[in-house]
Amino acid sequence: MPIMNADLATRDYGFSVKDSAGHHLTIDIPEDQGGNGTGFRPMQLLLAALSGCSGVDMVNILKKQRQDYETLNITVDGEREKDKDLAIWETVEVVFTLTGNV
Repeated sequence: MPIMNADLATRDYGFSVKDSAGHHLTIDIPEDQGGNGTGFRPMQLLLAALSGCSGVDMVNILKKQRQDYETLNITVDGEREKDKDLAIWETVEVVFTLTGNV
């Protein structure tokens, strides 16, 4: 597992994150919440991780079944708790769109 290293890049909630392989991403919060809006929101990254993890699993299953797929799109959307500063995801919807001869 790559080690993740997050450095505070701005004094207003912005982080620069790198893993041990040199991959990089920026995390920030919106301006209306005190950040600069220059990166992914932390809660967005949870949905991104969900789409990436389930996508890798889907491709692995399709390859093992020798399916002739052409495209795979994963859309993830969710609703967070209302009227809370530290709101968790209440609902998450994952939609897989697959094309090809499967």
